[in-house]
Amino acid sequence: KPRAGLENEDGGVAETLNEKDLHGLRIYLQREEVALRAEAKQTLNHELIDLIEACKNLVEKTVAQESFSAALKAGVVKQVREQLRACYRLGVRLESWLITYQPPLSAGGNVGVSAEVQEGIYQNVHTMTVGSSDALHRMLAFEREHA
Repeated sequence: KPRAGLENEDGGVAETLNEKDLHGLRIYLQREEVALRAEAKQTLNHELIDLIEACKNLVEKTVAQESFSAALKAGVVKQVREQLRACYRLGVRLESWLITYQPPLSAGGNVGVSAEVQEGIYQNVHTMTVGSSDALHRMLAFEREHA
C-alpha cells in the first residue's frame, strides 16, 4: 500500500518511496548522458585531431634540435611536456567515457559494437594514456639526471 504524501508528477500516488526518489536521479542522468555524448563528439572530432596535428608539428621541432640543452633553451622541452600532459588528460577522459558510458552488448549495453572491438578501442586509448604518462616520467628523470 502506498504511503500518504508520496505523489508523483501526474498527481497520483507513487507506488514506492524508491520510485519518487529515483525520478529526479533518472532525469539528471539522462541530461548528463546527452551532455557527455555531445562532449565525446567534440573530443573525438576536434580535440583529438588538433592534438595529433600539434604532435606532428612538435616532432619536426624536436628532431631539429641538436641536443637536450638546445631543446631546453629553445622551449621545445616545455612544449613536449605540455603536449604529453594533454595526451594523458585526453586519454584519461576517453578511458573514463569508454568504461563508464559504453558498456558492451555482452554486459547489457546497447552499443551495436562487439565487445572485442570495444576492447580494441579501449586498449588503443589506454596505450596512449600509459605511453604519455611513461614519457613524462622518463622526461622528468632525464632532466633530473642531467640538470
